[in-house]
Amino acid sequence: MKRLILLLLLCHVSLLHAEIAVVVPADSPIDSLSKQEVSNLFLSKTNRLADGKKAILIEVRDNRLRDTFYRLISNKTPTQLKSYWTTLIFTGKGKPPRSFPGKQEMIEYMKRHATTISYLESSEITPEMKIVLRFPMPD
Repeated sequence: MKRLILLLLLCHVSLLHAEIAVVVPADSPIDSLSKQEVSNLFLSKTNRLADGKKAILIEVRDNRLRDTFYRLISNKTPTQLKSYWTTLIFTGKGKPPRSFPGKQEMIEYMKRHATTISYLESSEITPEMKIVLRFPMPD
């Protein structure tokens, strides 16, 4: 019984510290990004990094994580975000990040492209990635 209680407490504590990490390949020249830079990039307001290089934005098809991430960077609901992307695509002013069916496919793509930027739950970060920004997971 004590072990079960301890396990439940540990799970609860780890959930309290859950966060979303914005990541780049481990060998990327990018060391950090501000929330505003991440927002501008992922909302297709710019596609260039501070040094002028083109950013490649990718994400894993995970609606829960995606919805949380975009709420953090834009304060938009999923419905508002869908409308936002529809307008940008229709006017030719932008498109959403390339999406991958799973984390492993995304990691393989990241390894081949130094200016790739994505986001994951911090517990999913691998040695092939470097964290450039963290967001606490909202309640």
